[in-house]
Amino acid sequence: MHDVTTLDLLAAQYPGAAVLRVAEIARALACAPQTIRNRLARGAFPIATFRCDGRRVARIADVAAYLDAMRAAAPRKRGRPCKGEQIAARSAETRGAR
Repeated sequence: MHDVTTLDLLAAQYPGAAVLRVAEIARALACAPQTIRNRLARGAFPIATFRCDGRRVARIADVAAYLDAMRAAAPRKRGRPCKGEQIAARSAETRGAR
């Protein structure tokens, strides 16, 4: 069975594209294109970009890698743990105490 990666999803969404323009990057990151332009102007955009035919672009693999890194660094769920999580934590504590 083949696991679908972020790169596979982006490649399916933008077939044949090796690079993404600012509008496409914004769609992939779920933010406004102007937000990306502002971060680029400040030098605070985390994805490497370059100019191609007068347009600012980023490699599709770099965008996918950034999305994967953001998913891995996602904060823990806020709030009180659900009952199943509480029971699992207690049973792990009692197993560790033995």
